[in-house]
Amino acid sequence: MAFTARSVASPRVINIHDLRRLAKRRLPRVVFDYLDGGAEDEFTLRENCRVFEGVTFRPRYAVAMPQCDLHTRVLGADLAFPVILAPVGYSRLMHPAGELAAASAAGSAGLIYTLSTISAHKLENVRAASTGPVWYQLYIVGGRDVAEAGIERAQRAGFSALVVTIDTPVAGLRERDPRNGMKELLGGSIFSKLPFLPQMFARPGWLGSCSAIPSTSIASGCASKASRSLSFASDARVWSRSSSSFSEGNAIRIESPFIWNECTQRKGGEVRTLAAAQQGPQLRKRVNE
Repeated sequence: MAFTARSVASPRVINIHDLRRLAKRRLPRVVFDYLDGGAEDEFTLRENCRVFEGVTFRPRYAVAMPQCDLHTRVLGADLAFPVILAPVGYSRLMHPAGELAAASAAGSAGLIYTLSTISAHKLENVRAASTGPVWYQLYIVGGRDVAEAGIERAQRAGFSALVVTIDTPVAGLRERDPRNGMKELLGGSIFSKLPFLPQMFARPGWLGSCSAIPSTSIASGCASKASRSLSFASDARVWSRSSSSFSEGNAIRIESPFIWNECTQRKGGEVRTLAAAQQGPQLRKRVNE
């Protein structure tokens, strides 16, 4: 299953900034801001972006490298390179193919796709769209019975891992949403919708591709019973941008002020790189064998 378009091909689109510009031009303001915005004053959103922009790669020159291989293994899944597509709710609002297109692209690239609880495509169809592993991100909405039924259904469909979101016990104050009439457009009366409809009609291309705002499928899930998943020892932790989407003051801290010192050590005829990160009284070591 392929989802391609000339409108997002080179040279029109070279980087993520080009895609953002096209999305802003194509989507109604309420839809674009849902994807692009964060909670409250969006300080956390800006901080997260700043942190990732500050991550750089250290070049290594004059080193023998017969083969460049980025393959890795995460929770039993083989990846072509160390990237996992994170869950994005309401993806079908941005594009009719939505989650199907994202899952298909992830599978073609040899990556994992993570399906959001707030999905508009059937989870069985999303699983079928990908040739690679598919995980499910679970919001505890609708009660325990709903979560259990969805998880069992997703397990039967072939989802292989469960990603439980625990940092959103209440809905965040996303200030762009009320300004754009999100609540009124999704559930208000026809009269309450009227002030916010011009932004929809200003994007006829979007209206033509989305004949109606898709309904939300919450009954989704994956690898194990909810009764186990809600009180479990997790195999891994994921720091997600959802913290900036729903709450302030939870910025990602991957840029902790470590001071890296490196040296080489010869052991058994092999030279290994030792890296020690010093942060206050704590000392962390990493051995690259």
